[in-house]
Amino acid sequence: MQIWAYEAIPFIGRRYGENLQEADLPRICRWNSSEMPNSKDIGASMDEPNIVVHCTLKPTLEETSKAYWTKIHRFEDKVEDPTVDIFVAKENVADSSIHVDFP
Repeated sequence: MQIWAYEAIPFIGRRYGENLQEADLPRICRWNSSEMPNSKDIGASMDEPNIVVHCTLKPTLEETSKAYWTKIHRFEDKVEDPTVDIFVAKENVADSSIHVDFP
């Protein structure tokens, strides 16, 4: 869950983790951290102006060519959910981030 947060909320990743940028490793193995974020700090980070949150994590073109990715069995989403569909549609555009500016 911690690594997912680093990837999905880049502010958290920059604050608590170090991305090792090892291209041969799956993304989940590319992070090093000496400090674990707590719920108070995560909550406070959500107050940052214009925080970026990636709703889904997609592989890069380089990642999709790696053996660890090509061997994954993919499941088709057959459930219709208008709320989820909004996020999926947003993720299928060039800028796959949601910029949130809380009042």
